[in-house]
Amino acid sequence: MILKPNELITLACTNRRMYASCMSLLYRDLFISSCEEEEQKIFAAMPCLIAFGRNTHHVRKLTFGPVELHYYYNCMLAHETINSLLSDQPNTRPPRPQWLPPPDNNSRSVVPLPTITNLRHLHLTDESLLGNSMGANPLEDCPYQLSDETDHITIVAAFCWLVLLNSRLRHLESGYDALMEPLGGRLFALAIAKLPLLMTLDITICRRKEQQFETGSSIFFSLCPSIRKFIVQFDEEYAEASGATSALGGFPGYPDWMAETRRQEPLWNLEELQFWDIDGGVSTDDILPIFAHCPNIEILHFPRLSKRHDHMAIGAFIGKECPKLRSLTFGQGNTEMEVEGPLLTEVMNTLRAQQVESIFFYGSYVALTKSSITLAALRHSITLHSVHIEWTGQLVNISIAAMLEECINLESLFIFCHDLTGNWIGLSVSLDDLLDRPWNVTKLTNLTLGITGIAMPDYPGKQHYHTRYIPITFTDLEREHFSRVEELYRRIGTLTKLTQLELDVVAMADDGRADRLPAKEARYYTQLAARGVATGLPDFNRHLVDLSKRESYRTPFYENFRVDMNYF
Repeated sequence: MILKPNELITLACTNRRMYASCMSLLYRDLFISSCEEEEQKIFAAMPCLIAFGRNTHHVRKLTFGPVELHYYYNCMLAHETINSLLSDQPNTRPPRPQWLPPPDNNSRSVVPLPTITNLRHLHLTDESLLGNSMGANPLEDCPYQLSDETDHITIVAAFCWLVLLNSRLRHLESGYDALMEPLGGRLFALAIAKLPLLMTLDITICRRKEQQFETGSSIFFSLCPSIRKFIVQFDEEYAEASGATSALGGFPGYPDWMAETRRQEPLWNLEELQFWDIDGGVSTDDILPIFAHCPNIEILHFPRLSKRHDHMAIGAFIGKECPKLRSLTFGQGNTEMEVEGPLLTEVMNTLRAQQVESIFFYGSYVALTKSSITLAALRHSITLHSVHIEWTGQLVNISIAAMLEECINLESLFIFCHDLTGNWIGLSVSLDDLLDRPWNVTKLTNLTLGITGIAMPDYPGKQHYHTRYIPITFTDLEREHFSRVEELYRRIGTLTKLTQLELDVVAMADDGRADRLPAKEARYYTQLAARGVATGLPDFNRHLVDLSKRESYRTPFYENFRVDMNYF
């Protein structure tokens, strides 16, 4: 039985012993927000603030937004000031850093609160700045919102101070796009270097494009050897809109935090790395030393890389220095940069055969043709269980026949790309390729494909079948074409573990662009699927009735391209 917070409070009020036991549980995991449920608005009422101040030593996990952080920062400053004035005993805690900004001008409304020093998990979210579904600002009636809570310098400094006060942190997350100036980034790196037990660091930072690699590298080389998961993401658009400057204005010079620290030993425990965006001004030699410090990573997320970098050298170096890689994601990040060269496949070819389990590739046609991604996948045909390939560009067919035959443990196959309006602008697989070899992917649970060659070709001098009166009599060529389409559905029907199926017909529009099957012809394909006996058309979807575990189902032979299998 799990008790809710209000039930814990009721239980705590029964006697002193239960009070002592329940308070540690009630304050162990806190989510403080001004726009959530009533029991989470700890800073909104004086009794809650007083109770919080008595129990800060119980808090192990804290999740809050920048408004709450800024308010609590001013509460901590007030508490430190009062203690220094009233205490006759010498202060055994480290002195307040010189780089801390002064209290908020509206700090009359704060309540002195002791600092939290026993955190194991700290998460700074952006939830308190989100509007509700009606578009209103949830902070309009926030009783503790201070005047300069949007000052990014203050937020960064307060966050770093809270990190420094909790040296036993194991998990640190920040989804708040704080505008982190160069010196602010160095300050954050210094705080990270003081966390010898940190296992997870997942942060979002707002920086200009040309400053991102330097900031990411500075944080990386400040991590302690205990780190297991390091993810850093940058918000460049917000940095440009905010007019970022290059200095922490108003912060006094302080050599201890301005000096950069750099770790020398490798991160032996690091298992997952999301590499930060790489600007064109960064050289290949700047990238390689990072991976020399990651000998045991298993999961790698790598951004888009321009063609001016040596993809072969970087790929071979990663495969050699990181021999335990099993999950590879390449090409996410800066949408203005095309992925060129065989970076992903060079990593896969350098690694030991039958090791990679998952690949996600988002790149260009040049990368697909030059790198032979299918051949690289076949080196890991036994271990590979997830393949996700998409790109943006002209309509291109790639071959996956060998994967369907040899990757016997494949569970997810995703090959397509379309824009937000549903128009095809990328990859597809031809019907000929799908039927070229037998399928041995009996473990597939998710199949997503864009397919060319399904639409009936036009034959000179012959009226198109969907304009004829029913029941329709097919020509030999039409019967042969439909038999091949039916064979595709028969093969899909044998994949009894499928839970998600999405098939789209990709055709060439009059302007030469990729598009879905024209709506008029799609309607007759609907007849093809739903009224086979009445129309004389074959019923393809009868081969799919055994897919009992399906959760999401979409095929090209339905008007509007979506249908619930329960309609059968």
